[in-house]
Amino acid sequence: MAEVLLPGRGPRIGPRRPVRRSPRNSAGKPTGFYNERFLASRRNSVVSPPESTRSRRAHGDGTGQRRSGGETDMVEPEPWPTLPFTQSYVGLLQAPESPQRPPRQRWPTPAETITWPNDPNVPAGWHCEEVDLDPDDLDAQLIRVEERIANKILPDWFVDKKKDLLKRKAEQDAMIQSEEAFPGLSLDVIKRLDDLKGMEADLRARGKDPSGLGPNIAALINAYRTRQLDWHPGLVTYWSNGIQICQPRPFHYQEFLQVNQLYNGHASFWVEGLFSQGPKPQFTLKYQELKAGGNYWLRDMYLTVRLPNNHGTQMQFRFLDDTGASTMSMYDVDIMRLQSTGGGGWSQPPPLLGAERIRGFEGGEGSLFEIRALEVNMAADGTGEMMTRWDWVPVVLHDTVSQRGPPPERLSGPWPRYKLYMGSAPDGAGRGWAFDQKGGWGAIVPTVHNIGTAPRPAEDPRWNPAQAARIFQRAGKQPPHPGAPFTTLSAGPSAGAPRGPAKNPPPLIPVAPNLTRSDPVPPQQPAPAPKVGAPGSLFWPGG
Repeated sequence: MAEVLLPGRGPRIGPRRPVRRSPRNSAGKPTGFYNERFLASRRNSVVSPPESTRSRRAHGDGTGQRRSGGETDMVEPEPWPTLPFTQSYVGLLQAPESPQRPPRQRWPTPAETITWPNDPNVPAGWHCEEVDLDPDDLDAQLIRVEERIANKILPDWFVDKKKDLLKRKAEQDAMIQSEEAFPGLSLDVIKRLDDLKGMEADLRARGKDPSGLGPNIAALINAYRTRQLDWHPGLVTYWSNGIQICQPRPFHYQEFLQVNQLYNGHASFWVEGLFSQGPKPQFTLKYQELKAGGNYWLRDMYLTVRLPNNHGTQMQFRFLDDTGASTMSMYDVDIMRLQSTGGGGWSQPPPLLGAERIRGFEGGEGSLFEIRALEVNMAADGTGEMMTRWDWVPVVLHDTVSQRGPPPERLSGPWPRYKLYMGSAPDGAGRGWAFDQKGGWGAIVPTVHNIGTAPRPAEDPRWNPAQAARIFQRAGKQPPHPGAPFTTLSAGPSAGAPRGPAKNPPPLIPVAPNLTRSDPVPPQQPAPAPKVGAPGSLFWPGG
């Protein structure tokens, strides 16, 4: 392991800066006082480590552009780790506890076998799930399925489930057998090795490795097999160009940024242990009419994104609201746009976290995607004020430059529902609302009776935007916008309820300075930045 010389006390790389307390706790400020662009004019603190020259400190990143943002507008992080990088936290910190599982439920065995789900003899509350068992504990699942078959309630279901469990058990046994040459490895380590070997095979099949993932993957496989590294939930290790930088330690975002920059971590950098084993789900499903003129309703929202190493450029992108996605996803060309620093300058790509295998709803082993750290927020409709402090999120990047055909949707991932109040109404329009406070919810989200039938493809005109628009116009109503049903409302620095009409629902089409309403055309090289404030501009006015 390489020894790391880190300036400052302990393992930190530079001084800590005070974190500004939430503006929601104070009052008496003018409207827009806490707007991010106004805040940026009053501060110029940066996240990155101190630069070596006074001129670079003055300009932030050496490009002549002063960077806005910094720790003061980020969510307050956990305390910094204090041990040096040469010491391990294994045994010093308690591993994160899994959520407590509900107790086992039992049902009496009927005299006659029940084979129909709606049989009146099915006990009240009966279900076929084993909520008290770990889904990955195949041995316990196999024991339970035998008990379920003997329980004589829909035994055919559990006979089929047993077949699936036996198949998974055989796959797990084969995975364990593949590492027999390296005895003593835990099942967690063997699962992680299976992930890494799959990534290595994907890289080999592609024949290219532009982000330098290969050296770190190979080094991790060797470290796990030789038991120099183990799987410790809650702890990570940093790697650069196949060299281990630290012993296992808690992940800290600001520390990661500084270590990443110190090692030029926009390429060939890896954070091991940050993600769990196994392919990560990215579920997305949309319907489309298979006839001329058909279309589909997208459940979209707009999120504002910036790079950790280029706070001066903030852009809004359209995301499909996908609660099943484990990670936010974007395009590589989105990153190219965010790298613009103005005046023709370009920053480095965002910090590289590593790579993971990502699978869709069709299942399978998944495909290899690199993951980078970005920072995300949501702007309120009409005002453009940021609704929360900025959060860092891992983002899966899709290659659109070399890929044929249309790229997949950008996926929102879990961030919005972890960060904001989310609302919807059964009004048949498919709209959604995002709030930063709970107050005023009832005045904004309409109170309606449940619609009789949900819209379905090919049988409901609301699935065809052009036809729906004509129907709504004849009725004298505004049609729901198919590309932007989400409305975002901020309570502001001192208001007691979200902005917007007191009794009427918010507008169906969000209004913001720089909405990108169409998917980007992948350029072969970075295009010059558009003029600030121009129609369709990708940048904040004044950004």
